[in-house]
Amino acid sequence: MKKIFYIFSFVCATLLLDSCKKEEKTTDSEQTKLDSVQVADVKNQLDSLIPAIDSAWAKLDNEDFNKLAVGKKLAEQIGKLPKANKKLLDSVAIYTKAVESSKYDQMSMADSKLIDKFDSAVVNFISVLKRLQKETPNVNKCADCEALLKFVIDIDDKDVIRRKKYDELLFKYNEIVKNKRKFLEALGGKYMELKEKPVFTIPANS
Repeated sequence: MKKIFYIFSFVCATLLLDSCKKEEKTTDSEQTKLDSVQVADVKNQLDSLIPAIDSAWAKLDNEDFNKLAVGKKLAEQIGKLPKANKKLLDSVAIYTKAVESSKYDQMSMADSKLIDKFDSAVVNFISVLKRLQKETPNVNKCADCEALLKFVIDIDDKDVIRRKKYDELLFKYNEIVKNKRKFLEALGGKYMELKEKPVFTIPANS
């Protein structure tokens, strides 16, 4: 009788152990599957964010270029008028070079002083354009001058919006790069090399 009991107990224990092992394998399989889904999701997010960020940056860059190009065209048009202020025209050239030389890139803008320097140069550039437009006698003879100045001012006014949109994309990108390193390592290649990028927004605790 005892022998039968021991055999029964052994069989039950074996079945229980097999059940636990199967459950453990199932759990491991589900976890692996879950991780694969998460890795794929991170990849999809980055594959969407990275080109969007590049596009937003290109837009900022292009508008900075347009601002200068149109501003220089305005100065050229006014320079053709009689009694155009030579000193102000020279100032436009000086501030144009100041804007060009202070232009930052996606990584160097981590130094907020560079952004301040660039923005200050742009303010001076637009300010002298306004003075040139206002103080040139018979400027109304320049058919395009008013429209050109308005174009420059409008581009500059919308910089805040463009920078905000760029930052919004970067916040999402940086959150992934900072907090999901294990997924980037799982993806390998270029994803492992991704680093956080600076934003225009200055943190509240700075």
